[in-house]
Amino acid sequence: MPRVSTVAVLRTVTLPLVLALTACNGGPSGPPVLEISATSLDFGEVPVQTTAEQSFTISNAGGEELEILSVSLVAGNFDLWNVEREGPSILTFEDTLTVTVSFSPDREEDEIGQIQVRSDVAGSDTVDLTATGSAGTDDNDADGYSPADGDCDDSRDDVYPGAPELCDGRDNNCDDSVPADEADGDSDGFRVCDGDCDDGDGNVYPGAPEICDDKDSNCDTINSDRVDRDGDNITVCDGDCDDGEAAAYPGNTEICSDLIDNDCDGDVDVIDADGDGHSLCSAAGDCDDTNSTIYPLIVDDFGPSPGDGTEVTPYTSLDTALANVVAACPQIYVGDGTFEVASTVNGQTVTIEGVSIADTILTTPSGERHFTVSNGGDLTLSNLTISGGTPTTGDGGAIDVSDSDLTLVDLEIRENTAPGDGGAVVVANGTLEVSGTRFTLNNAGDDGGAVALFSGVLVDSDNIYTNNTARDGGGILASSSTVSIQDSTLAGNTATRQGGGAHLLGCSSVSLVRPVIAQNDALSGGGGVSVVDAGSATLANGIYSDNEAGTVGGGILIGGSTSGTLANNTLVANGATTGAGGIQVQGTSTGTVVINNIAQANGGTSGISVTGGGTGSYNTCWQNTGIPGTEFAGDLAVDTNDNVVRNPTFVVFTDNGNPADDDLSLNSGSPEINSGSPDASYNDTDGSQNDRGHTGGPNGL
Repeated sequence: MPRVSTVAVLRTVTLPLVLALTACNGGPSGPPVLEISATSLDFGEVPVQTTAEQSFTISNAGGEELEILSVSLVAGNFDLWNVEREGPSILTFEDTLTVTVSFSPDREEDEIGQIQVRSDVAGSDTVDLTATGSAGTDDNDADGYSPADGDCDDSRDDVYPGAPELCDGRDNNCDDSVPADEADGDSDGFRVCDGDCDDGDGNVYPGAPEICDDKDSNCDTINSDRVDRDGDNITVCDGDCDDGEAAAYPGNTEICSDLIDNDCDGDVDVIDADGDGHSLCSAAGDCDDTNSTIYPLIVDDFGPSPGDGTEVTPYTSLDTALANVVAACPQIYVGDGTFEVASTVNGQTVTIEGVSIADTILTTPSGERHFTVSNGGDLTLSNLTISGGTPTTGDGGAIDVSDSDLTLVDLEIRENTAPGDGGAVVVANGTLEVSGTRFTLNNAGDDGGAVALFSGVLVDSDNIYTNNTARDGGGILASSSTVSIQDSTLAGNTATRQGGGAHLLGCSSVSLVRPVIAQNDALSGGGGVSVVDAGSATLANGIYSDNEAGTVGGGILIGGSTSGTLANNTLVANGATTGAGGIQVQGTSTGTVVINNIAQANGGTSGISVTGGGTGSYNTCWQNTGIPGTEFAGDLAVDTNDNVVRNPTFVVFTDNGNPADDDLSLNSGSPEINSGSPDASYNDTDGSQNDRGHTGGPNGL
């Protein structure tokens, strides 16, 4: 109950006198009298999230001034009740101060409050407040129901009266209960309605890993603890680390590069039986996985110098690794980076492998070469770039091999210079095997701009020789050797004498199959290739384009005492000055057969010329000299032995000096299709009669 002030009592006792004075004098006299229009406000029910307002007034019924010191909420939730006043703070007779009270409920609950009014004469009076927050009428989640309609969660549109129950642990239909199957009693994140087949065990739920508890851990209705799913005769509970992969089980042999932990030891593609830190599956491998003291040497530019050659602490110098290589494991693996080397491999077998051509670069000090191999040595290099060899004397700008063997796989060998033979590589009395390698911008003071071979064996496959220079053999020189070159390209090489692309001299056997010989220059004979004094030579299915000879044989020169076969070659836009622009066979060539070739738009005095006892048949010439009678020369003649002058009709031939613009395959209507030799030994790969040119015959593609 509000306190009754003495002023209020006085106001009650003297009211008749005040009224009498008012009536007589136009207003009361005497002290101020505080009057409040209400001692309590009852707002009743107010919907949640709405606001209701009520007000009361404060006035002065006395004759003297009355000052209102404060009107404030002294009890109740200050977030729900708000009090505002309007009017003067000093009241004279009949002045009024209006107080507005608002109530904004945020929940359905009874609320009370109290406002205190303080003045300078009456101390303080109070006004009691009562209200009830009732269900809201707004549909905030737009599900068609407001709290007043019974929506028990107006923040979710999947909760409202009559809503379908979802598997979410909520009372979706607002019936004051959550279905029992929405429980997650074991707190494993899955409810019964989610498929949890044991809500009392947190290790059991859909998709759970199977553990050895004799339960259906993953709720797939199968207790697989003792089931062998992958047929490897090992169950999960027997130690199978992947029961969905038959190649994974304890005791199985680890297989490299299958991305499976085959032996279930926790390591994928790691085989290190001797524990030396070198896995058989690593890039370097391990030479002997039963002996922890035998392993490949590692060279890399991390770690302290000089290192010990292990994978953890590699050598930082390739020269140091070569000095420490052992016969039991002569393998060196070189990591990313540029490494300087100038070493000798003397009677040893050594393999050096890099990461890739782009990532592992071998250089050498000025005036040095990278490797010297001698006395029965055997050096294999792969996945490297080798550059910058500049020895001041001798042969082999980068590698000098004598009485030894050399294997080159997937390399780039560039910008090396030798004062003698072999701008990049020289091999004497040994075997040189090369594949997937590019030789570029190498220079020899004598012969063999990229490679020089003496009394050796060359096995060359799928290599590129470009922009190398020498006296004889701008790209390759081979002398008194056995030569096999297949699917390689010689382009843009220069010889100041013979053989712009290659000069093969005095070789017992020469096989040049499916080469691309283009834009090579020789100041003398054989702009593309010159073969002199070969015991047996096979030049088949080559493309010879835009090569230049200062004398004869713009594309091919066969000279000296040579016996062999030139079959199914295509020669276009090659140049010569004093002889044939396409093929020139001269010297003592008894037994040399020129057959099934096409020569078009070559310069010189003829397209194909054969003298010295060689023979030619089933060849086609077109627009080599512009004069049909001179397309063939020497012992060959038009319309003899099926040698013809006619347009072979290539798919594309532009004769613009750029071989990349050409497709020298035969057009579907070409007269050269099935017009080569009818001898079955020359049949195409599909068994049909020979197509003239590089696409036909048994070596055609």
